[in-house]
This record gives sequence, C-alpha cells and structure tokens, in this order.
Amino acid sequence: MDNIAYFRTILTSDQRERELKEFPGKVVGTFCNFVPEELIHAVGAQAVRLCAGHYEAAKAAEAVLPRDLCPVIKSSAGLLKSGGGFFGRVDLVVIPVSCDGKKKLGETIGRVKPVHMMHLPASKAARAGQDQWLAEVTRLAEVLEALSGVKITRERLRAAIELLNRRQDAFKRLFELRQLHPPRITGLDALFVTGASFHDDVRRWTDKVQALCQQLEGQQRRGADGEHSPRILLTGAPLIHPNFKLVEIIEVAGAVIVIDELCSGTQRLYNPVIPRDWTLKEMLRAVAEKCLLPSTCPCFVESGDRLNRVTELAQAFRVDGVIYHNLRMCQLFDMERASVKQVLSHRGLPMLDVQTDYTHEDFPQLKTRVEAFIELLRARRHEPAR
Repeated sequence: MDNIAYFRTILTSDQRERELKEFPGKVVGTFCNFVPEELIHAVGAQAVRLCAGHYEAAKAAEAVLPRDLCPVIKSSAGLLKSGGGFFGRVDLVVIPVSCDGKKKLGETIGRVKPVHMMHLPASKAARAGQDQWLAEVTRLAEVLEALSGVKITRERLRAAIELLNRRQDAFKRLFELRQLHPPRITGLDALFVTGASFHDDVRRWTDKVQALCQQLEGQQRRGADGEHSPRILLTGAPLIHPNFKLVEIIEVAGAVIVIDELCSGTQRLYNPVIPRDWTLKEMLRAVAEKCLLPSTCPCFVESGDRLNRVTELAQAFRVDGVIYHNLRMCQLFDMERASVKQVLSHRGLPMLDVQTDYTHEDFPQLKTRVEAFIELLRARRHEPAR
C-alpha cells in the first residue's frame, strides 16, 4: 500500500527531524492531547509530540529514574538524556499535569529545556474546572507569544483552527472507512497514520490522509482482512511508536482492530474546534473546550464519558470483543479496567485485559493470551443463537 508507506517513513526515519532543523521558527514539544496545537500554529511555530515508545531509551533512563515507573515517562526521559528524538530541536516543552509521572517529568526536562506546565482540573464537568482550564490555555497563549514574538490575533488563530479542523476532517474520513465490514485498513496501519501526526507537517499529513482515503475507497470490498476475522476494539493506555507489539500480535493472530479508544489514536484527532463565533475570546474558549471536554483520560474524577464512549464505539463498529491495554505502573488506567469490563459484560461483550512494558520479554505471554482470546471469539461466532 503505497500511501501507507509514507506514514511509516515519517515514524521510522529521521526525515522530520532533518526538516525541523531547517525550520526558521520556533518548535514546541508537547505531551498529551491537552496541549492546544492551534495556539502553537497561531504564533507560526511547529508542534511535535515528545511522548516516546522506545524500549532502549526507557532502559537507559533507569540510571537516573526508578525502575518502577511508567514506561512512557522513562522512554521520554531516556531520549532527553541521550539527546535523541526531537529534544535537541525544541525551544519549549509544554506538559499537562495529567499524572504524577508527568509532573515530575517536567522537573527532569526543566533542567535541560524551558518547560511550561499546564494544570488540569480534577473534574472537567464542573464549571469551576472549565474556567480553570480556560485560564491555563490563556496563560499558554501568553507564553507562546513571548517565545515567538508573535501576537495571537483573531486572524491568526482562526487560520490555525481551520488548518487543524481540516486535519480532523481527513481523519474522520478514514475513521468511517474503518467502520465498514470488512474494514479498509488494518489497525496497525491506522496507528501508523495517527502516529505520524505526532510529528508531521499538518498540511502534508492532511493531504496524504485524503489521498490514502481515496485509494482505500477504490478498493470496494477488498478490505484489510478477511470478512470472518474477529473485529476488535482496542482501549486503555496509549500505544506509541515503536511500541506496537500488541497490535502486531492481535492482527497476526487473525483478528483485525477495527477501532481504538486510545489517546494515541482516535482520541487525538476525532474532535474539531467549533467556535460559536470568530471573536478571539470565543475562539480561545472553543480551543480550551476541545482539549478538555471530549477527553476520556482517566486523570479526571469522573469516568462515565469513557464508559459511554467505549460502548458506543463497540456498537457502531460491530466488534466481537475488546482488548484493554495497560502499561506497567499506570495506575489510572488500571483502576478503570474493572469498570470497563463490567459495562461490557452487561452487553455480552468479552474483554481481555493485558499489561505490557517496554520490553521484548513479555512477547510470548502476550501472544499466548491474545491467541486464546481470539479463538474464543471465533468459537462464539459459531454458537447457536439463544
């Protein structure tokens, strides 16, 4: 698939790093989906996600960080320590405090790079929490203006919103193609597409996704896999390149991931900014709301939105089962696991929960458990209706 090769290249080569070295403006590194990229583009800067999935970097970080720590945090800190990835090019790092690991990561990175922390409310449903978040977004706008020397005007912010909304439109087109039976793209390829958006030029990524969708639409019913492959919804902790081993295991075993509910996947690109009008004040409010209100991150005290989203996607994509992924030492996702399983059980959907780490050592056990789960799903398909 020629168009997929582009997204793999963005993630597996140093092409984007070389491009950003030649970029004359500021480069802002980010963590999590809470950082409003619209503000970064409005000051003429480029945004790159610094969340990392490298096994070797995570291991290297254990020289200065505890072993029993979230592997995303360790991997990101390991890249910083080695000077790898985009850390050598960024002028500012923006970190939302979505967990204790991110909070202390800010201190670690702050010894090397300028860091701006964004403080999330405990509840996104409360008006006080929404007002707090709007103040955080407004403060970030001021920080970015000071960094770049560029004022965020109404015209500049509107142009940035429209740019990123076009990216969302392209992603939704791909999202709808995954909904077909059989899907037009594998779960692994879909993660390469969304993963490339972490770093790629927004306009180029959008154009490439539109071209990919046009190609996939022309495939008619030739789908990503056989029509009889069990359809999987993948949810839980983020899967960040190159840590795609779980996805590879699932699809090599004969299932197909037709949809995900991951902050590194569908959650990142699904929701557009929708201002009520084009005043600067209203656009800032809409940008803040887009980053906060649709989020299903377990960092908030309420989890109802996430439970509803998982069940809605399971129904819309006609899945046969759900795989719940958790990263070792990620307490937030681990604490929600039982609630998700209970809700799915009430709807007759089986769920497999797996925990992974940034290592190759857990591959055999993961493979065995996933293969057994997929065989269970195949058997359920052939059970007589009750």
